Amino acid sequence: GIKRVFLINSVRVDKSYWTAPALAPETLRSTLLEGLSIARDTKLPEVSLHKLFKPFAQDLAPHLHSGNAFVAHPVSNHRTRSPSEIPKTVGRIPLAIGPEGGFTNYEVGLLNEAGFESLSLGERIYSVENAVPVLTALF
Repeated sequence: GIKRVFLINSVRVDKSYWTAPALAPETLRSTLLEGLSIARDTKLPEVSLHKLFKPFAQDLAPHLHSGNAFVAHPVSNHRTRSPSEIPKTVGRIPLAIGPEGGFTNYEVGLLNEAGFESLSLGERIYSVENAVPVLTALF
């Protein structure tokens, strides 16, 4: 399953998101426990909030992987791979999924500099609720 979740601010994230009741620690824990019960799992993922994108991308993201890492983005000025090009590996693979509309090209560039390869499911924009299970299923 998913071991760690980093919720990261981005240009396209509505600023009110960070004050939403859903991000209150007790609400997050309750939501995660409900998900675990549905999945019949017992290991709670670690969740951390990062309100500043650039420090996350430059200071933390490079240390999240030792090999494959991907940033999902519908259209990019950077080299983008399709899921069929992704090597089938076992183990931890960091995956950055942007907000509705994706990351900006600047944000994708910062993640690319941190060692995250661009990955695309095509030109269509997916909601986060759809992108997460589709992309995690690919890995």
